[in-house]
Amino acid sequence: MAEQPIITKVFNDPIHGSIELHPLLIKIIDTPQFQRLRFIKQLGGVYFVYPGASHNRFEHLIGVGYLAGKLAEALRSRQPELKIDDRDVLCVQIAGLCHDLGHGPFSYLYDGMFLPKALENIKWLHEKGSCDMLDHLLKQNELEQVMEKYKMNPEDVKIIQEMIAGDKESSSPHYWPYKGRPKENSFLYEIVSNKKNGVDVDKFDYLARDSSYLGIKNNFDFRRFLQFARVCEVDGRKTICTRDKEEDHMYDLFYTRHHLHKRACQHRVSHIIQEMIAEAFLKADDHIQIEGSGGRMFTLSTANEDMEAYTKLTDNVFEEILKSSCSELKKAREILQNIISRKSYKFVDERKPKDPIQDWESLIPSWKKGLAEGERNLTPKDFEILVIEMDYGMDDKDPIQHVHFYSKSELDKAKLMPEEKGSRIHTTCFSEQLIRVFCKEIDDESVEAAKKHFKQWLRCWLSSTLILQNIVSGNIYKFVGERKPADPIEDWESRISGWKEGLAQPLPDEEENNLKPEDFEILVINMDYGMKDKNPVGHMHFYSKKEPDVAKPMSPENASRIRTMIFSEQLIRVFCKKIDEQSVEAAKKHFKQWLRMEPNLVGPEGN
Repeated sequence: MAEQPIITKVFNDPIHGSIELHPLLIKIIDTPQFQRLRFIKQLGGVYFVYPGASHNRFEHLIGVGYLAGKLAEALRSRQPELKIDDRDVLCVQIAGLCHDLGHGPFSYLYDGMFLPKALENIKWLHEKGSCDMLDHLLKQNELEQVMEKYKMNPEDVKIIQEMIAGDKESSSPHYWPYKGRPKENSFLYEIVSNKKNGVDVDKFDYLARDSSYLGIKNNFDFRRFLQFARVCEVDGRKTICTRDKEEDHMYDLFYTRHHLHKRACQHRVSHIIQEMIAEAFLKADDHIQIEGSGGRMFTLSTANEDMEAYTKLTDNVFEEILKSSCSELKKAREILQNIISRKSYKFVDERKPKDPIQDWESLIPSWKKGLAEGERNLTPKDFEILVIEMDYGMDDKDPIQHVHFYSKSELDKAKLMPEEKGSRIHTTCFSEQLIRVFCKEIDDESVEAAKKHFKQWLRCWLSSTLILQNIVSGNIYKFVGERKPADPIEDWESRISGWKEGLAQPLPDEEENNLKPEDFEILVINMDYGMKDKNPVGHMHFYSKKEPDVAKPMSPENASRIRTMIFSEQLIRVFCKKIDEQSVEAAKKHFKQWLRMEPNLVGPEGN
């Protein structure tokens, strides 16, 4: 008896046009667990800035499932020797369709901004949530039997989950970490979530879709990639590669990703709004109760432990808090009311460090404290500091250096792009860090004061950062000279600025004076026996052998005469901040001239 034909369903997608999906994918889509994604914004809080960013995870996953099948089919038709069968194609389609099932409210805001604050010692990723939700979806809707109808088995569920989790790095090309498919099918694991270089259909869809809804140009054409994609053996693994002439096109992929992140996801207003939403969720966490399996109750931060509860958690929690009259939710509600009233925290300023600061999280409290120092009564709690890492998807690495290319003459041999053949017109820096400061007090007076505080803090911070860098590199200020005044100068602190002005005075025979007051550092050191100019022994009491219970100060006639009579001295040291030899020599001449101008400093030279 002939097999029944598979009847697909057609969707009209605004990005890919009319697309056909397998009936098993339709069964998955028509479940409460998948339909939940209609209520989770693809770009989270970006919608509060870009009115076009109203699309949801639902349509993105349909697009990724479609593209996963298109890439698998393209490889199958181009290279029959790969022996890609219908089950393989269906697996990558389902993996693409379900790879974001685990996203929480406002997508990356939930697991990237809220959970790290709510669960400080626990790192939870939405990929794990996607795998857990897929298990729950299949069991709750009895789809295992439907999968059997299409000749799929438990091993296929395993490969789908492995594809969702992404490629596992292995130190040895001989070790194969997966159970769903053998090593000969390694290329299948690069279609949906490619951790080797980031070239995958997930990125293809969200670049096209997000660009369209945001109104930002997308320079990458995924259809062209599908035309040139081939599987070649690289380091003992079968890897998806592209033509050598496509290098510039691949750079367009990563540039577009960076451009979208910079203009939309990391837009200074959308970013602080998302931070405010995360703050509201944090304040509401213990007061939102979600019923899960067995009647157990979960909070916002624990709902991801139970997929029945997690199915109920969507962007709607924003409205739930906003419309609640519960007193426990008052603080969270006020934050969300400020957002919809466009009373978000006010931008103060931002800076890009030349070298990324690795331990910035531990520095945030001290930065806030530094920002609060100033004329106006601003406290550290009045500031919000966001540190943003922007890159091409692989930290500070060039992702193209992890893409393999084949040539027209050697279709089955792929290698990295040699430097002499690669384009020279591209960036050589692939990551940057941005430090943004916001003021939570939004009145004009406070914001203006915060901007002044920022400038003051920046001068102090840059100065201390530069000093630390100089110390680490051995570039310390150079010693010029020192003197011990015959009589200590009591008001030396008030004289420092005048002394620096004197040190910077030009020499009579000097053609050009390049030394300024700020090029000098003056240290005044007071050294004594611990009691300023007093003799500490004169404050001690002594008893004698004859009278052990009677003590008195040492009388002058009994005291040793071979001892100092001066118990304090002052030392004035001058350093030059310019460390080149020419500047240091000039500073020494300036120092001698300055001494002649300050006769009270002419004492013995320090040792």
